[in-house]
Amino acid sequence: MNVNKIDLTEPRFEADTSLHKATVTLNVTGASGVPFELTFSCETAQPQFCPSTLILYGLIKHAMKQAHFLPAFRREDSALKLDLKQVTIAAA
Repeated sequence: MNVNKIDLTEPRFEADTSLHKATVTLNVTGASGVPFELTFSCETAQPQFCPSTLILYGLIKHAMKQAHFLPAFRREDSALKLDLKQVTIAAA
């Protein structure tokens, strides 16, 4: 299954936990060719003022990790494939 697009809400930093948090939605095309979306609440432990690209990467990485825990994506033939050169990333 291929990830086509990734949408992220505006990341927010929570000082009490030292985590950047956002909602990440993955637009995926399944084996049948039908697209669907998966939405995750994600977090990443980065310094408060680190570059935004590192924060986005950490949030996307957490979303992918959560997706791999879902039973539908555990088998090798149904694993999610993410090519950062071809996927569209939209961050608020």
